Amino acid sequence: MANILIITQLSEHASVFPRRLLTSLQAQYYRIFMNPIKFILPTSNYLQDHLWCFVVRMPFKTVSNAMDTRCFFLAPRTGISGIERKDAPLTVICVARSNPEKAADVLLYAFATLQKDISTCRLWIVGDGPEKGRQDNWRQLKIGQHITFWGMKLSAEVTELIRQADLLALTSRWGTQGSILLEARACWLPVVAPAIGGIPEVVKPFCGRLVSDPSASEFAPCLAEVLTHFDQYSTERISSYAHQHFSYQAIGEQLSEIYLRIPQDHTG
Repeated sequence: MANILIITQLSEHASVFPRRLLTSLQAQYYRIFMNPIKFILPTSNYLQDHLWCFVVRMPFKTVSNAMDTRCFFLAPRTGISGIERKDAPLTVICVARSNPEKAADVLLYAFATLQKDISTCRLWIVGDGPEKGRQDNWRQLKIGQHITFWGMKLSAEVTELIRQADLLALTSRWGTQGSILLEARACWLPVVAPAIGGIPEVVKPFCGRLVSDPSASEFAPCLAEVLTHFDQYSTERISSYAHQHFSYQAIGEQLSEIYLRIPQDHTG
């Protein structure tokens, strides 16, 4: 192993570090595990900062997640049934597991508030999980006719739903980045998401709105603002930004540059 350079990338799933969920024994194990690693590539500066707090001191270089532009791209809107969507209501989509960390209840209560002022929009929730059984309770919010629970879908089906939606809503309580943020914008969707973790690093002002307090009372007006001024968001600019910065080619070029510039003494 002495002549092998070990590089590892830590994705958004490494939230145990910023959330400080590791026991003392687990923390010691990770330090031992990371000791031979010569270069770490976290997906966000936020994750990198928490790795530093974790007493991990090897070189870092932030490299974002990548998304497949062959699947996620600016495409004509035809509707799920293949019919033109000229008069269809604006569709808010949420793609996430149904668990407490994803805070679907925040989105649903925010959407219920939103319906009082904007009754022509609809909400699609895609995903499955331990809180799926609470959907019957959520339907008591009297907005059931405006919500579709799609459940678990294949990747190709999720991609098609994203393409046919208008706005991505993310209400996670934790997040170091999230690939869905990149994929949705590649399909020209503006975003409303909490200003937590590494999310602000990839959601620029022209891409949507960040919510400082991820609660229903704060989330609802941000959703309303984006939907009310939807025409002011340049979908072409949103999609172009995602493709330029997060495509396989863009991230591949970053990784190639890192590998080529690593000094030879790191292999010792």
